[in-house]
Amino acid sequence: MSSEATSNTTTYNYSEIMSKDFRFFDFKIYQDWKNVIRDIYWILSGLWNEYLSLKDQVKRASLSICLNIAEWSWKWSD
Repeated sequence: MSSEATSNTTTYNYSEIMSKDFRFFDFKIYQDWKNVIRDIYWILSGLWNEYLSLKDQVKRASLSICLNIAEWSWKWSD
């Protein structure tokens, strides 16, 4: 699969877009939080299904933090 795509007359180089627009991938806090999310999901997988709503809420909250980091990086970009 190519890293370039064509839309009508515009050609997009996704590796260039990723390096400029998605700088949060390089942030240590983002990388660390992804590891925390992985650990949270592993811990929650051991809970019984009677805690399903709690599991769902914790998963959504942890993912929200990661997405907020990405959104913050976009708002404060050059």
